[in-house]
Amino acid sequence: MMTTEEKINGDEYRGVWVFSEQREGQLSKPSLQLLGKGRELADTLGVELTAILLGENIASQATELIYHGADKVLLGDSPVLKNYRTDPYTTVI
Repeated sequence: MMTTEEKINGDEYRGVWVFSEQREGQLSKPSLQLLGKGRELADTLGVELTAILLGENIASQATELIYHGADKVLLGDSPVLKNYRTDPYTTVI
């Protein structure tokens, strides 16, 4: 938790992040569409585009996210993340 005296270094928080939803190991079409818009925004700002992907046995989907424009993918792959649940997803993110 930050105190009012602490200053945020904006250089540490650069980039565009897109949460990529998947169901049963398949990326949702809206996620891919958002990734496209994220790519446009990241290019305009001159920053990296990062996709976040959570689930179980979904590592192969990271390649698809790169193909659709992500510079990198943050992957959380665990049986606990198979189905969306707020607490586990929030903890990982």
